Amino acid sequence: MRFGGIRLGVVGVGLGAAAAAWAIFVEPSLLWLREESVAVAGWPGAPLRVALVSDLHAGAPFSDLAKMRRVAALVAAQDPDLVLLLGDYGITEVPGGTPIPVAEWAPGFGAIPAPLGVFGVLGNHDWWDDAASIRAGLEAAGVGVLENAAVPLGSGEDTFWLVGVGDAFTEHDRVATALEAVPQGAKVLAMSHGPTVIDELGRRASLVVAGHTHGGQVYLPLFTEALLKMRWRRGLYEEGGVPLYITSGVGSSVLPIRFGVPPEVVLLTVRPG
Repeated sequence: MRFGGIRLGVVGVGLGAAAAAWAIFVEPSLLWLREESVAVAGWPGAPLRVALVSDLHAGAPFSDLAKMRRVAALVAAQDPDLVLLLGDYGITEVPGGTPIPVAEWAPGFGAIPAPLGVFGVLGNHDWWDDAASIRAGLEAAGVGVLENAAVPLGSGEDTFWLVGVGDAFTEHDRVATALEAVPQGAKVLAMSHGPTVIDELGRRASLVVAGHTHGGQVYLPLFTEALLKMRWRRGLYEEGGVPLYITSGVGSSVLPIRFGVPPEVVLLTVRPG
């Protein structure tokens, strides 16, 4: 029995070491394309292909300049109608990380030929870093930054409003300001870095997209939900009749690891429901 126990212990240590190596060296280097579809009641016109990119954390381990270019190229290859960058572009004290200036990576995203444009919002790490410089760098690269602002997209009966709400985690969300120009009853695609803005948006939004959660960054069934007490992790939810889609993003924060939540770009097809 003792021999069997030692043997099992060795196997356990080996599996643990393999899992740790995967989480530190392999999974963070991956890049997946996740294709999803959501039906939105009364959505105008033809299906809309929206690319969602969040939590780039440019400069974190395995989120170097080459990775940023891979992400931009993957998005461009999907021929999206609209590209949404959902915040947390930089890093703050990630072990092994080296910040990358926005001017070095953002032009690759601004140049994506999406017919309806490339837009973004700021995240909590951006506010902790230098929000003004990050915003200026994005806009100089051709990314429209919507901080508590809205813009109509499409034409005729296909028109909808893209609304960007500021980061709630750092208390920069101003929902009333974001919706000020939006006509009552208009179809609204709302984006914010974190998903909690859906509570304030209510039924004024037709669809809400967000990032921030990293999908837990390390996902172990049951354990992750219990430990982190996450209201939402990643994927499609519905709150008060409004669809909410959360992407687990590309980079890493706090610790440069991922397990069970590989870096992703989401191509979300929005269709009439």
